[in-house]
Amino acid sequence: MELLKFCKTQGDHVVVGLNSDSSVRDLKGDDRPIFNQDDRKALLEALIYVDRVIIFEDETPLSLIMMIKPDIIVKGD
Repeated sequence: MELLKFCKTQGDHVVVGLNSDSSVRDLKGDDRPIFNQDDRKALLEALIYVDRVIIFEDETPLSLIMMIKPDIIVKGD
């Protein structure tokens, strides 16, 4: 939550790139994700610091970043 709060202080809009279920499985194994992408997206969208959540299919958000061309990028762990 603190990371998203920090993000909100850095720019006008906070857009969160969220790994799809299939990309999480590719990265972390067949027993993941614990919560599906729609549930994870809904939780993030409910936070006051988040303006938009975009689900991406790739292992990294590079294509998403190239598409939306943000002025500032903050990456969490």
